[in-house]
Amino acid sequence: MQSLQQLPAQVAALDTRVASLELHFLQFRAEVKEEFLTTRRELGGEINGLREELGAVAEGLREEIATEGRNTRSEMRALFEEAIARNKTIREG
Repeated sequence: MQSLQQLPAQVAALDTRVASLELHFLQFRAEVKEEFLTTRRELGGEINGLREELGAVAEGLREEIATEGRNTRSEMRALFEEAIARNKTIREG
């Protein structure tokens, strides 16, 4: 009988503990959400910085490739003209 008389007090104590846990859970959830938002902002800034840096590197590479392409075409043209001249010299004997 004593157990049944204590039951309402135990239920009330459990209710208080559950409410306390619910409050802690909500606080934890808010803290985690804020931390994730902060992390997302920080990573977003770093990613944007990396994009800009990669864009600059890519532009430099494009310029270097274009310059080397022009140089290669010029050298190939000179070699071609030299080959034509040698061929003409060989034919003329």
